[in-house]
Parts: sequence; C-alpha cells; structure tokens
Amino acid sequence: MRESASSQESTQENTGESASRIKPVSGVEPPAAPSVDSSVQLRVSPFGGTASQLDQLMPVVLFLVFYNLVNTELAVVASTGWSVKAAYSRYRKGLSIGVWLPGITVYLMIRAAVSIAVERELIDFGVSSEAVYFGIGIASKVLIGLLAVGSILVGRPFMVWAIDKMISMPDSLRSHPVFISTLRNITWVVVFYELVSSIWDIWLFNNSGINLFVIGRQAVSLVVTFVLIFGAFLYLDKKLSKLPDWPGIANLVSPQHRDR
Repeated sequence: MRESASSQESTQENTGESASRIKPVSGVEPPAAPSVDSSVQLRVSPFGGTASQLDQLMPVVLFLVFYNLVNTELAVVASTGWSVKAAYSRYRKGLSIGVWLPGITVYLMIRAAVSIAVERELIDFGVSSEAVYFGIGIASKVLIGLLAVGSILVGRPFMVWAIDKMISMPDSLRSHPVFISTLRNITWVVVFYELVSSIWDIWLFNNSGINLFVIGRQAVSLVVTFVLIFGAFLYLDKKLSKLPDWPGIANLVSPQHRDR
C-alpha cells in the first residue's frame, strides 16, 4: 500500500513538473472568434419558444374541449380568449409582439363576435356558425395569397416587408437586387401555401366532422409550415451567402446575435 501511494505521489509530481515546463509560444495569439456584422440582427425567432408553441396549441385544444362538452359559442370564446391572453402576456413581459400581432388579435375578436352572432341567430348567412367561424379563416388565407400576388406584380414582394420585421438589416442589403429577387421567390411560396391550404381546408371541412377538421388542419399546418419556413431560410442563406452584409443564418439564430 505504501509503495502504491508513493508511486502515485511521484507520478503526480512528475505530471506537475511536465505541466510547468509547457509554456505558450511567445508572440502567438489564440484564434479570434469570427466577427459578425452587428447591423444584421434577428428580431423574432421564426420557430418560437415553448411558450409560443403552447399558445398555438391551446386555442385548438380549448375549442375541441368546449365544442364537445358545451357548445360552439363557448368553444369560440375559449379559443379566442386564449389567443388574446397570449398576446397580452407577451406585451406585459416586454416581449416583441411585432406589427401584425395586434391586428391579428383584433381580427380574431371580430371573427369570434360574428360567429357568436350567427350562433345566437342575430345574423343569418344561411350556414352554420361553425362554417362562418372557419370560413372567415379560410377567406383570410385566400385574401393574403391574393395580396401577396399583388405585391409581386407591383414590384414590392410581401416577404421583403415581412422579413424586415424579423431581421434588422442595413439598407445596402435590403435594396440589393439579389436580396429582392430571392424574397420575391419566397413570396411565391407564400402564395402557393395560402391558396393550396385554403383548398385543402374547404375540402376537409366538407368531407369530415368538426373534430377531424380541426385536428387534421392543425396537424398538417404545423408540419407544412415548419418545413416551408426551414426550407425558406436555407434557400435564403444559400442565395445571400455571397453578399458582404449577410452574416449567415447560423449567426442570426445564435443567442449572442439576437436583437434584445
């Protein structure tokens, strides 16, 4: 035992002596971290955090629960109420709510009010309150798609405006022809998604019950939206990688580079 202990001590002493002999080479500095243009910053994460994902899921869950256990009116109130609560919570916490979230919140409240009015027979469109509630959402998709087409035709693609709300960037990058043409192509993807998903929603509503429609639409929307956003950012990064002011997606999504 004593021999073993002494051998361990001698080994530690030798290791310490060897370590003390190792000295950094004079005049050689460690490699610096790659610099990132601070003029380009991510304002809003495109995929959101856990709270954001919960806020997307809970309106669907609440709608299904109250629709099946109570009635359509309370289902609409609960679903809309959670969405309004989520927007207000972000505002109270000082989180970025973007330029469109207040407008979307007002839109959701108006849609809920119209649907409840139909449910109480204050307004008669000749269809059920469920058809009015989901029909307004489908019509909104079609309208967004048509507006996106119009923005392309007038030479001001919708995504050029939208990405400027997510990413802070210098004017030299925002006005670059390659940047504009790339965002024009992504705007066409938005048009395709909005119009095709509207057709899918109409078909699914007419060929399934409310429960299957809500679940199926939400599931498909989550998967397709994630794939399109992820693919769009990869495409954007590839097309803009040669521009001097573009820092790359990897740098944009890093915590150190986000606009706080």
